Amino acid sequence: MQTYKILTLSSLISAYSLSVLHFQSLKLSETQSFLIGISGAPTYFLSSSPKPVKMISKHRPTKSILEFSFIFSVVAQTSLHLLTLHYVMQEVGVKYTPEKDLNINNDLEFIPTFLNTVVFLFSIVSQNCIFLFNHAGEPFMESLQKKPKYFKALIFPIVIG
Repeated sequence: MQTYKILTLSSLISAYSLSVLHFQSLKLSETQSFLIGISGAPTYFLSSSPKPVKMISKHRPTKSILEFSFIFSVVAQTSLHLLTLHYVMQEVGVKYTPEKDLNINNDLEFIPTFLNTVVFLFSIVSQNCIFLFNHAGEPFMESLQKKPKYFKALIFPIVIG
């Protein structure tokens, strides 16, 4: 269930981020897309290969993605990320973007702007937040406290972004 939730949220946030850029006639550079993918790959690997806990819990995980708690969690987290991106674009991106950057059309070649850098940083931070807050942890898996390197790898981009 953890993997389904992470993939669902990551896909929705990525699609919305790219549509925001497209709406502004912007795009991510190849380097930015590469960095998003490279930063996500080890995180996916580390989140999908945790050690199980030594004792079986009395609590049982959800059995289906169609349970209310799963759907509510995905909808709430997606809403939070989308509202945050909207706020960031309106309050930070548009206010502090130079006038010459507002008239750029990136259809032919990439031109770096403040707005696409904001969306790039948002994508990195939201990707790590998704992993951090959807780590199942105990009673089914090891908690993040027992995996300090993985925890630091998740926190570092959030603090920097």
